[in-house]
Amino acid sequence: MIIRADETLPMYPDRVLEYTASKIVGQLRDESGTPDFDKLSMYPTITAPEFRQDDTSVMAQIGYLASASLNVHLDPVIMTFPAIILLKSGILNGWQNTHTHWAVKSGDPYKIIGKTQLHSIPSAVIQFPKTIADHNKVAVMMPFDKRYLSPDSDPVYSAIKKATAAKNLLCLRADELNAPTDITNDIFQMIEESYIIIVDLSGRNPNVLYEMGVAHARGRVVIPISRDDETLPFDIGHIRTIHYHFDSSGLQGLTTQLGSALESVLI
Repeated sequence: MIIRADETLPMYPDRVLEYTASKIVGQLRDESGTPDFDKLSMYPTITAPEFRQDDTSVMAQIGYLASASLNVHLDPVIMTFPAIILLKSGILNGWQNTHTHWAVKSGDPYKIIGKTQLHSIPSAVIQFPKTIADHNKVAVMMPFDKRYLSPDSDPVYSAIKKATAAKNLLCLRADELNAPTDITNDIFQMIEESYIIIVDLSGRNPNVLYEMGVAHARGRVVIPISRDDETLPFDIGHIRTIHYHFDSSGLQGLTTQLGSALESVLI
């Protein structure tokens, strides 16, 4: 069990095996007292960032350590699941979910998280970047190519940015990235590292609909918006959506309604 505040920060060897039963610690240190990473890498490992007890958006992973070192990268990753399950199962208690530490616990981790039969993820399945959702980041999913307005000239995006700026949130959409990287990977990265995803369903753009589904599947807070003359697909028509008029007063109303929605999810 590895809980980390930030994987970029160093983990000191003497912190490994903290909060581990003494009878187990003796089996997992070598003669010099150093953690035996070769042994540790043989055990199923659950990793999660530090998270609050009411935060259902944070995801944990189960797999095996990719290297016999303090590097906490898992390979293979067998399953991703909501970290809140660790609290409900009792494998974590009290402050342990918000305190960086390594621990070895006895028991079957698959049964602990409510699964009995798990298999490695095949290479054909999309692999998401390993990052932590930032509560200060908002990703915006809108149609964009040469047929659509740029971020600087899009009045809808401007209305969205006014709402996020009022809450001191960092707002970004994929075509604002300048790096020569794969746009699809950029979008997955944005979804993974953002706590809130705003999706504009106007025009029923298939890319935006797909990105909305990905965001839902990754456990992110999704706020849909749409022009008021739009008929939404059946599968998402029941989701509370902010509808707006495409004029100055309507876009001002969009900013106001988004501000209220952001306020409700940031509490």
